[in-house]
Amino acid sequence: MEKTINKKQILYPAVMYCIFAVFLIGYLSSNIKILTNFISDDAYYYFNTARNVGLGLGMSFDGITKTNGFHPLYMLLCIPIFTFFSNYFYLPLIIMIALNLLLHFFSAYIFYKILVKTTKNLNGSLLIFYNLFI
Repeated sequence: MEKTINKKQILYPAVMYCIFAVFLIGYLSSNIKILTNFISDDAYYYFNTARNVGLGLGMSFDGITKTNGFHPLYMLLCIPIFTFFSNYFYLPLIIMIALNLLLHFFSAYIFYKILVKTTKNLNGSLLIFYNLFI
């Protein structure tokens, strides 16, 4: 039996990808002061610790005292970026913001697909994309 594809099943993810592209272009082309306004103090803790690992100072926030107060999986995402781009100050921040945005949209899309499959209500499932704007 051949499965028919509803136009809405194609339209909604396409709109989501377009919104992602607009956010990504906006983030990457913005002034660095605007970009850093979106970074919380927790992100600074991760980014500074990852930068110190990249500089060879070990798992330390201040370069002196060892720390383990972080989520290892997220830190594993941060360390290679801050290690590879250790000579730059803002470039790793821009890359991490773009990566976080990508992960956010990807998780919203997965949750959307789960809701569509379980509720059979395409319009109600779109509520998950509301969190992209709050």
